[in-house]
Amino acid sequence: MSFVTAAHESNPDINIEVFVHKSEKLQDDDKIGAVLTNLHPPSLIPWIENFRQIQERVTDRLLDLAPGYENIQPNFYLTSIYDHSLHEAFSRVLHKLIDSLPYLEDMLNVFCAVSLF
Repeated sequence: MSFVTAAHESNPDINIEVFVHKSEKLQDDDKIGAVLTNLHPPSLIPWIENFRQIQERVTDRLLDLAPGYENIQPNFYLTSIYDHSLHEAFSRVLHKLIDSLPYLEDMLNVFCAVSLF
């Protein structure tokens, strides 16, 4: 956890991404609830118990180590190698890292439109 606080001190705008792996151990209903929490604010959808406990433990540990860093909000992703969730989680993280993503998307759309002829 000390690397999280050190990273935040170095760059206060840093995104902390947490991948909770081996989601195949959870029931299908739990997986659906956890995936939806990545798409919507947590206040709108109840968290599944295991996923919520992991999130609370990480957040509590972070606050214990560095009480002044309550504004660090890690993003949690439930992943598995047996479905698309790992690919989707990496994709979401990469989209956050590309500042010029809207510009690139527009250029690709123009390229596709021109390439059809």
